[in-house]
Amino acid sequence: TAGDNYPTRYLPFAIWGHGTLTLVPVLEGVSMGRADPYWVRTAVTGEPVSRYPVVLPVLLTPFYAPAAAWLSLAGWTEQRLYVAAELMEKLLASVLAAAGVALLLALLLKRTSPRNALLLGVAYAFATNTWVTSSQGLWQHTLGQLLLIGLLWLCQGEPSRRSAALTGLLAGLQVANRPFNAILIAPLLVARYGRSPRTWLPFAAGFLGSIAPFVAYNIRYFAHPGGFYAVLAKARPTLYGRSALEGVAGLLVSPSKGLFVFSPFLAFAVLRAWKRPTGPSTGFDAALGLGLLLHLLR
Repeated sequence: TAGDNYPTRYLPFAIWGHGTLTLVPVLEGVSMGRADPYWVRTAVTGEPVSRYPVVLPVLLTPFYAPAAAWLSLAGWTEQRLYVAAELMEKLLASVLAAAGVALLLALLLKRTSPRNALLLGVAYAFATNTWVTSSQGLWQHTLGQLLLIGLLWLCQGEPSRRSAALTGLLAGLQVANRPFNAILIAPLLVARYGRSPRTWLPFAAGFLGSIAPFVAYNIRYFAHPGGFYAVLAKARPTLYGRSALEGVAGLLVSPSKGLFVFSPFLAFAVLRAWKRPTGPSTGFDAALGLGLLLHLLR
């Protein structure tokens, strides 16, 4: 199902055409013929809104300008909106996925040999779900992957106030886009800026500046700064309280979604990580590993 990304596919047109973050102007297209689609929720204001965070559609709205202009000239019919929405989603998803691969390759060239960088870059592009999923639709992880690679890029070299502000900006977007990712990136940020007090203020400014608009959105439409995820967790407290061991097994080796099943090369990458030589990046790599472990166990 692509229900998770239907609101993202259509919301930029609602912003361009009606200046709203609700799904009212595009509800017929977003619903995909269903009477009660799970990806649409009624806000506390009584309006239909996306069940999922709106970071990605808001950021991509400027790129929808040509499609919105074409619709304005040709007429906003449901069929034209459907075609424009599908084309824009596929185009921009492909651009984001490809940009992530390019940035990761540039990052790997700083950390390892050109041969290893190329092999790992190709593996990330084609031996994970980057191509087969992330490049096909505007999912949350389509943006999340790019933001994470951007954070890793900014965390290279000596910390500066400028890089701290940019890191804070990306970190805020990452958390707003998928709140659980805070667990993944927190150890990285502590390792990077924990001993550099002069960077704390720029980082905080970047973080708050990027996350604040989306927290305001969540409060307005869900009456909670955490958005629908927080509302759901409060309404169903047992939803995230199941066996951690069972959950990790599902994430790693489940035949339907296991990480090592669909990207088996990662098992070898984990084994190789234990043999990494010591160096200036060892502490940062350990923080990355800790973040990954916490992310799996949460």
